[in-house]
Amino acid sequence: MAPSQDPLNPYAPTQTIPDDSFDPMPAFAFPQAMSRVATGLSLVYWSIALIVLSVIGGRFVVPLMMRGASMGTMMVIAFAMGLVMMLGVLLGLVGRVFCLAIPQASRARGLINAAVAFDLAAILTWTISWVVAVPFWTYSLGNLLSLTATALFFLYLKRLAAYLQRADLEGNAKSLMVMVAVLFVGGIAAAVAVYFVDMIMGLFGVVLLVIMILLLLRYIRLLSNLRKAILGRLGTR
Repeated sequence: MAPSQDPLNPYAPTQTIPDDSFDPMPAFAFPQAMSRVATGLSLVYWSIALIVLSVIGGRFVVPLMMRGASMGTMMVIAFAMGLVMMLGVLLGLVGRVFCLAIPQASRARGLINAAVAFDLAAILTWTISWVVAVPFWTYSLGNLLSLTATALFFLYLKRLAAYLQRADLEGNAKSLMVMVAVLFVGGIAAAVAVYFVDMIMGLFGVVLLVIMILLLLRYIRLLSNLRKAILGRLGTR
């Protein structure tokens, strides 16, 4: 808004007139595409919730419930936790497919294409390792492919934040990438340390667990903030 004053009356109160040259939050050139991206971020958010629920259930809740339970009950509970994990993985894949709608101007489409490709490769590798008798390293290969997909998705989120002109969220995405690199190097160091000193291995495990929890919390917060930033530009909440 630009101030205006009546030239015939210098004592008149200052008025404001619209100034269309300044727009602090310009509209998206492709609002429908960005709406699909926001939906994709929501799906990824809830996929993480399902996966975390499955992990917590498998590690803590299920062992307590299985005490004194029959074999049939244990199989049902184990199947339910596995189904929740599978739903979480598939929901995350669907969410990333929605994120493919991002405009080309963001320079992020190549990253999300690669992330989806690695996700599909990881799911295919896991499926083969579950159905067919294959070496154990095949399942580890699926984990590596999934980790690569996640790293590429973090790069995508960084480009998305830059496209939204949110330097704060771009910085958050960079910190996630650093934490992933630390986890990767720490995991290798822990695997080497296990052959030398068990105490060192235990210490590494605690440190890596803390980093993973912090990474997870920052990840879901970034997804939520990016979604809110998109919806804010679209004029919806």
